[in-house]
Amino acid sequence: MVVTAVVSLVLIAVGVVLVGVLLTRPRFYSRMTPWSGDPWANWMRRHRLSVAEAGELEHGVARGREFFDPRLRAAAVDWAGLQLKAYEPGRGGRIAIGVYVILVVGVTCARVVAGDRVSWSGPVILVVFGVLAVRQRRQLRRAIEANR
Repeated sequence: MVVTAVVSLVLIAVGVVLVGVLLTRPRFYSRMTPWSGDPWANWMRRHRLSVAEAGELEHGVARGREFFDPRLRAAAVDWAGLQLKAYEPGRGGRIAIGVYVILVVGVTCARVVAGDRVSWSGPVILVVFGVLAVRQRRQLRRAIEANR
């Protein structure tokens, strides 16, 4: 019982730190030169987009939509590519996510085999975030393929 509590606390502590690092790690926002820290403004200026067009593109790219204007198609591919780069975890992030998944699955399986009560919140949260991440990347790739 005590071992289970300690393992659960360690998993929660590791998970909170991992999520905090992955969410706050600077990507292309970290450069300190003028305008380079604002990829949205750079993207709008590079493709000569109005605010309305940029909003429509961002909404459409998130859903994998196809655009018919060649200028909007190029902007959609560019924006989806920028977002895919931002969502890709580095090598350390992939290793940390893999270790966390293995620990959650291992502890859950060990508790099921031992006949202990199992808290399904960890595996459920893991599945929900995994499905959302895969879905978002799939939509971005769909937007790139549809607008090439």
